[in-house]
Amino acid sequence: MSRAVARAAAGRPEVVLVSDRGPVTAVPDGGRLSVRRRPGSLAATMHRCAGAQPADVRWVACTTVAADQRDWDDLAGVPGAPTGYRYRPVLFGAEEYRGYYDDAGARLLWPALHGTVGDVPAGLPPAPGPRCVADYLRVNRRLAEQVATGCSAGALVSFHDYQVAAAPAVLRRIRPGQRSVLFLHTPFPPPEQLAELPAGLRTALVSGMLGADLLGFQCRQWAARFLDCCESLGWPVHRPAGRVDVDGRSCWVRVYPVPIAAAEVRRLAASGAPAGDAGAPSGRVLVRVDRLDPSKNVLRGFAAFGLLLDRSPELRGSVHFDAYLVPSRTGVPEYRWYAAEVRSAVAALERRHPGSVTVHLGDDQARAFAALRRYDVLLVNAVSDGMNLVAQEGPLVNETAGVLVLSTATGSADLLGDAALRLDRPTDVTGTAVALDRALRMPAAERRRRAELLRHRVAAGDPVVWLQAQLDDLAAIAAAGEPASPPAAAAGPAGR
Repeated sequence: MSRAVARAAAGRPEVVLVSDRGPVTAVPDGGRLSVRRRPGSLAATMHRCAGAQPADVRWVACTTVAADQRDWDDLAGVPGAPTGYRYRPVLFGAEEYRGYYDDAGARLLWPALHGTVGDVPAGLPPAPGPRCVADYLRVNRRLAEQVATGCSAGALVSFHDYQVAAAPAVLRRIRPGQRSVLFLHTPFPPPEQLAELPAGLRTALVSGMLGADLLGFQCRQWAARFLDCCESLGWPVHRPAGRVDVDGRSCWVRVYPVPIAAAEVRRLAASGAPAGDAGAPSGRVLVRVDRLDPSKNVLRGFAAFGLLLDRSPELRGSVHFDAYLVPSRTGVPEYRWYAAEVRSAVAALERRHPGSVTVHLGDDQARAFAALRRYDVLLVNAVSDGMNLVAQEGPLVNETAGVLVLSTATGSADLLGDAALRLDRPTDVTGTAVALDRALRMPAAERRRRAELLRHRVAAGDPVVWLQAQLDDLAAIAAAGEPASPPAAAAGPAGR
């Protein structure tokens, strides 16, 4: 009996995961298919959750690779292929996918959700046009149609992130009784920030999300902001219950912070380069590990470090900034511009303070984990971020009682609390420089106390439990009309 059949025989509801990208991609290689695992924290988190589910699991995602057009089903003998669940890629044309992902997603939705609209020049060519909204809706519709044609009536459908946020409403129109949850891995903006989106895309986002029975957010602030936006757009909101009334039914809003896979992170860190390898800088080390994305606020981080050295001559030569930056969305004009600005800022910093900074470009996981093990200060100063798993991974593996300087506009800020040095205004370069100075001068006893608290708060993390909580709540809605988890109970408008 196959694993999928055994699960179905156990009587558990089928689970369908839906995301922009799946666990693997197949690339033609000399007449054969070369299967590669997709990089990225979301794909890795969902792969872990899917394989550990006690129910039959099917994962539906986009692809632009024709060779992917097959059903993957427990291909344990193929290196990198998914195991323990079925994977169904849905093929899209390259231009259609670019309009949906790059133009509607990375150039419009992402900046509005993260509050970075003013951080890049307006009008970088080619400006996204109305066609990209149609592409976004079409991709979401086809994903929802694939779910509807391939799953059982009692299945629990779990949509993931803003790229597929319009799909729950489509699924509801096709199959009104199909239960679904959408988890938003990004932040959610206040009403005035959401209003920066084109009206058609704004409507598609919010009404699409409200098509789900259950919405999950990383932290209370993002959940409360979603309720603010619903209220501003005219939907009845019941804050104490965490509920929005939509066409005679309820859409429930809950908070499910994404944890790191603590055991896996420890294993990866231990198997990488030694923390004190020959390439490591001497003296005290300030570290950051980030994608090259305007929302990560890399430019202001370098500016703050330069200001710190300008103001504190005694730190020059004894503190080094070691930055691990992964190029991201290189086909998007705003990201190319931002990467060029970062290169210019680093060059200017090196001219002003020679030997003070090293930038490692590329996705070198082993070296990044080695840096996390030895940092004296870890800087996570995102303008806004859904969770930022590095803020959890660093404290878990660090061996030097390092201090975490953390933006409160990240989802991890709720979990880590005041064990981190908190940046309430991550766009404030002077305030960030002051926080870095405090971190570097912190007494050893306080460093150890904070580091132990941080490690304790992330040590038991398991994404499998995180996804199961959402599925349990969705099953409770199907059975009793409301989720078992209590609401975040944001009494009043969210903090800005």
